[in-house]
Amino acid sequence: MPVNRSVGVVELQKADANGASASINTGMVEFGVENWKSQTVAFGNDGTSVYVGRLNGVVAKLRVEIPWLLLSVLDALKDEEQLKNVQEMLQGLYKHYHYSPKALCELKELAQLLDEKINKPVNLRGTRWLPHISRALTVMIKSFSVISAHLENTISENTSSVEMRGRTRKSVNVLSNFRNLLFIHLMLDVLAVFTALRLLFQRDNIVISAAKDGLYSTELQLGAMIARPGKNLQDFLDELGDGHIYKGVTLKRMPNDMNDFIRFMILL
Repeated sequence: MPVNRSVGVVELQKADANGASASINTGMVEFGVENWKSQTVAFGNDGTSVYVGRLNGVVAKLRVEIPWLLLSVLDALKDEEQLKNVQEMLQGLYKHYHYSPKALCELKELAQLLDEKINKPVNLRGTRWLPHISRALTVMIKSFSVISAHLENTISENTSSVEMRGRTRKSVNVLSNFRNLLFIHLMLDVLAVFTALRLLFQRDNIVISAAKDGLYSTELQLGAMIARPGKNLQDFLDELGDGHIYKGVTLKRMPNDMNDFIRFMILL
């Protein structure tokens, strides 16, 4: 059960957001909780502009300093090798098309030729890890066939640098691997659940009971994915079936990949 404790009364050195933030930190440190920012999940205040100002209020400043749920999710998955591979691939795609106008132009021309819609790969880096990786994965899957085709063309041509071809080949290896795509679609389902919880926690009027219900609902949804795939993963499995072709791309698929993936989900 939640327990309320009075940390203390701290003198406000300056009557603005910076002064209030400093006083909060002083009070917590003197109370003996120096790492309080890494443990904070909610913040209550009196609703004045000093606290709730959209750009420079105390809450706005704390949201920059305290990632709350976002880095908790990342910390829980930080040792997962597939996540590292996927993150490197996503950032590699962003660099490939962000720093090379020629590559981006070729990608758009190929999309027109194939009569496909294309979304430019986005940056994975940012303060808010959860929305960044969710958007990067979504963009990549929507443009999967065009991006894959262009990367293959880049490898086959000798007009790009050795470094770019090496990064491209690494991205192709990740994108053409059945197990990696299983993991990517699982991540899309998992991130959708955590995004809903993140938005719940960021409500100004949230109460402890609502937060508790949200956590319980999140736990149930994640547990259900072990027995029944989420929407994104199920759509992927339905489209692929027992074959090796996904959106026109031939995947590297081994006989035991699905069984290994199920064991992986159980162990998560």
